[in-house]
Amino acid sequence: MTSTLPELIRHRMRSTPDAVAIVAGDTEVTYRDLGRRVRAVVGGLRKLGAGRGTTVAVALPHGIEQVTVLLALTEAGATYLPVDVDLPAERIRHMVGDARPCCVVASDDLRNGPAGALIGAAARVVGVGELTTSTAPPDDRPGGPVADDVAYVIYTSGSTGRPKGVAVSHAAVVNNLVWVQRRYGLRVDDRVLHKTPLGFDVSVWELLWPLVTGAALVIADPAIHKEPVALAELIERERITVAHFVPSMLDVFLDSATVAGSLRMVVLSGEAVPARLCRKFLEASSASLHNLYGPTEAAIHVTSWDCPRTPPDDTVPIGRPVDNTELYVLDQALRPVEPGGTGDLHIGGAQLALGYLNNAALTAGSFVANPFGPPGGRMYRTGDLARWDADGELQYLGRSDSQVKINGVRVEIGEVEAALERHPAVRQAAAVLARTASGEPYLSAVVTVDAGAAPGADRLIRLQELPEEVRPTILELAPGLPVCVPDEATARAAYQEVFEWEAYTRGGGLIPEGARIVDVGAGIGMFAMYASTRAPGVRVLAAEATPGTFDLLRQNMSLHAVDAVLLPYDLGAGAGRAHVPARTISQILDEEGIDRVDLLKIDAADHGGDPLAGVEIRHWPGIAQVCVKVAEPGADAMAARLTGHGFSVRSWRPPGGISPAVHLYGVRERGDLPQAGVAPVRKPMVSLLSLAEEIRARSATVLAPAMVPAKVRAVSQLPLTPNGKLDRARIASMAATAAPSSGRVAATERERILCDLIGAVVGAADVGPDDNVFQLGATSLAAVRLTAAVNKRFGVRLRLRLVVDNPTAAGLAQRLDEML
Repeated sequence: MTSTLPELIRHRMRSTPDAVAIVAGDTEVTYRDLGRRVRAVVGGLRKLGAGRGTTVAVALPHGIEQVTVLLALTEAGATYLPVDVDLPAERIRHMVGDARPCCVVASDDLRNGPAGALIGAAARVVGVGELTTSTAPPDDRPGGPVADDVAYVIYTSGSTGRPKGVAVSHAAVVNNLVWVQRRYGLRVDDRVLHKTPLGFDVSVWELLWPLVTGAALVIADPAIHKEPVALAELIERERITVAHFVPSMLDVFLDSATVAGSLRMVVLSGEAVPARLCRKFLEASSASLHNLYGPTEAAIHVTSWDCPRTPPDDTVPIGRPVDNTELYVLDQALRPVEPGGTGDLHIGGAQLALGYLNNAALTAGSFVANPFGPPGGRMYRTGDLARWDADGELQYLGRSDSQVKINGVRVEIGEVEAALERHPAVRQAAAVLARTASGEPYLSAVVTVDAGAAPGADRLIRLQELPEEVRPTILELAPGLPVCVPDEATARAAYQEVFEWEAYTRGGGLIPEGARIVDVGAGIGMFAMYASTRAPGVRVLAAEATPGTFDLLRQNMSLHAVDAVLLPYDLGAGAGRAHVPARTISQILDEEGIDRVDLLKIDAADHGGDPLAGVEIRHWPGIAQVCVKVAEPGADAMAARLTGHGFSVRSWRPPGGISPAVHLYGVRERGDLPQAGVAPVRKPMVSLLSLAEEIRARSATVLAPAMVPAKVRAVSQLPLTPNGKLDRARIASMAATAAPSSGRVAATERERILCDLIGAVVGAADVGPDDNVFQLGATSLAAVRLTAAVNKRFGVRLRLRLVVDNPTAAGLAQRLDEML
């Protein structure tokens, strides 16, 4: 059997030189022309030192140049390392640093960008044009690969927190290609769609199978799988006959588009296939459907199963082994498990990878001696659970470890948790696989936080973890200002009065350093929170007579760490309201030992009585400033009282007649108070929503996009089972840190429909028009579904990018208004 990829490719180029090899947009390349291009690049690669035993990184977009370089590398005997330029910079740096390529072949855009500078620090970066030579070496030149040479290295998620490079030989890939052609018989008139990024080994199958059999390779942008309608149009326009899908993406595709009649074969791999998806596809298409399985460590696919026109009702098998491959279902003692019994799946045979690049220990732990084969044979521990059914088909049953799959991407939970813990505010992190209401997989994570790096987060988390019956409603009225509120309207009115209008200090009142403030009618503590941000060392004596409001006052003072003495009293002139304890202001000053009041703030607008009447003459000299909010009829009497005690009095009314109340300001002529315009001195509290997004963003700098958790929730401690183990099931059921609602309801029928569509996609009720779909936990796949749902409901052609840029019902409604 032919043992290397160049031999297979050269044979095809000689056999059908004038057939179309590659289609990319409007450009077609024949096998003869492809051969010339490859030979031209081989010379340039060899001049750079590429050959057997060397690695060359390839950072090129999908296209003819990318395919040419890959084929030239296999011809030169070098190993190719695919580098996805959309990966985080740190992940690229690790891959290049670990693989140590002799050079990186990159596009001009990458070479001139930040990623190019990053890669260039570890290896020489060259463009395709620099590789082209004027003299092409002959076909049968020396220096090509042998069967056991490494054909490619692909990095996958690593349980240690770092991606690991899987090294796959020419012999392994050739075995797979020879088997797949024998099994499925690609024809010279077939047109195979290539849309998988090079970082996934399915791309090897997509690229090479047609090129070793004389079929046409049709190249598409990898991002097209997120635009189902555009993908369907391309399949129909280019007369695609064979295509690969990750099962979850095929599900979205079938929901959004019509399957082209040109398709004769669809191959699934990368995830477990639900039986309902088989039925759904076969109802929509006459093409054959095939389920293939295989880890990166075993050259693309090691099993296959052909779906009958009447698919099974329950489990979809992964099938039987490919040629020259052995599959073992073993117990923990490496003994074969009887058919029907569950065990760990091990793989042996011709397609095993050589191991993990530069990691002998990890290789030895995963590729172990095969006791069932000839001496020196190996088998790979997959970590997958499986069983043989009565028909001799293998069934996949899940994982025995924490590895998961997200839309076909292999994810080691340990790597995700390590990335989350890189954020300085995260003490511990735990991530799990969860599923949306529609069954789509996503990563959900919980973190415990360091209050030193995230001020107030611990207190806010404790409030949010209270039982529902006693948990307060918390609104983030401004960035860094979460507040326990009785209702949204009351809270926003109080915030406007205190923070935006500065109604209690705008009449000349100042809050000096170390101020002692008496707050009568403190409400939920809005003014106390305001005062604590205006000067250091502020201490507040806050009185609130209404029991429910007093509870919120207590929670807010604790939440914001305000230095406050809380009094559940009505501080009138002594005659309290029914069932409410009463004190006068002077009684409180005596009981608390207060001889100086820098600001006496009183809200008397909604209560009867005159609190100032409760201030005895002996206490007035110690009061520097007074601000009283009072109903209009009593304003003159209170102003007269303040004037009588030596205050200069001013008044202010809210704009536009919003309130019938008036604010009176009494200020003494004193020169020892600070000047006006004191800037806020306290760092705002952390916003848990912003912190969660920041943690996600930080993890995205080291994780591949599919590995970034869709939901992050801050908790006081990681949830544990009764026996002390991490309770991953509970984590999966937890919601993300909730986004503060605007409280606004849909203003138009279009907004209402869009709210319903978003709610259906993310599995949430009562979605508001200003709620961000991603903050509600939407994954990228959910965004694709939402795009398709909006297009179908309104008869438009929105692109996914527009939904990403306008992730609320209000934003989408505005874009639709512009289109319709």
